[in-house]
Amino acid sequence: MKFLLIIIALAVLFNMIAKVLLPMFSVSTNMNQNMRRMQEKMNEMEEKLNKERAKSKKKNRDGDYIDYEEVK
Repeated sequence: MKFLLIIIALAVLFNMIAKVLLPMFSVSTNMNQNMRRMQEKMNEMEEKLNKERAKSKKKNRDGDYIDYEEVK
């Protein structure tokens, strides 16, 4: 009788681990991977934006220069 209760308790424990803890582990792993991907994309976008800003600054400097005239 005692042996049967131990077997049932182990089965319930294993069932709980299989249905609760393993999915939680896989969800957290997937979340970490998605966060890394998002961070990489954000870094790529930031680098692209910085390059575009640098190009636009160069264009503005190379453009026409308007002399300052004092208004009286």
